[in-house]
Amino acid sequence: MTLYPGLPHGYSIRIAESYQDTWTVFLHQCLKREKEPGKTNDLSSQKKQSLALLWIVILGLGLLSALAINYILEEWIYLLWFVLIFIGSLTITYTLLLSWIFVEVVIKNYILIKKSKRRLLIVLYKHQFSGSILLESRRNYGVLLGLYVSPSHRKKGIGSCLVECGIRNIRTPIYVHAIKGTEDFYEKNNFTKSNDKPGYNMILKRSSISDGR
Repeated sequence: MTLYPGLPHGYSIRIAESYQDTWTVFLHQCLKREKEPGKTNDLSSQKKQSLALLWIVILGLGLLSALAINYILEEWIYLLWFVLIFIGSLTITYTLLLSWIFVEVVIKNYILIKKSKRRLLIVLYKHQFSGSILLESRRNYGVLLGLYVSPSHRKKGIGSCLVECGIRNIRTPIYVHAIKGTEDFYEKNNFTKSNDKPGYNMILKRSSISDGR
């Protein structure tokens, strides 16, 4: 655990080292994180459509079965059968959703981190998760895949500390897809607008940072 210069009192930064770390990060920022264009770690649209189709098929089969039984048995049996099928379909869909999330987000990121292809740092306040940054090193450049600070910990310079700590020892240019409203933040951290790589709109050129930083 590192008490990084510039962090407010009580905060610390450390490298994520376990499945639990990657799962914690996902739970906190799954709806707000910045995603790499075209290669999101969340469920793809195709998988979401498949889950929706599966749910509709299961529900449809339940309705057909319930209607068939309704001609033979009493009405309350029909309603009970429909409720059971409905709950079962929701349970199966939710289980498949969690399985895909766990495999594609938690395990995939953990394996890449262990192979040193990705670097995940988390910031803690009194041992509680407060933010994170995820970077990936590629052949001749790096990518800032995700940067997140919990709402109650913003406006304290934590995001800038995460960026500065995360890019340390990376000597290649670093690209990011800055979503609307975050451009000013990245510009304050030495990123500049760039269109030379599809999918990314800002770049941090390592030569633009003085040797003293």
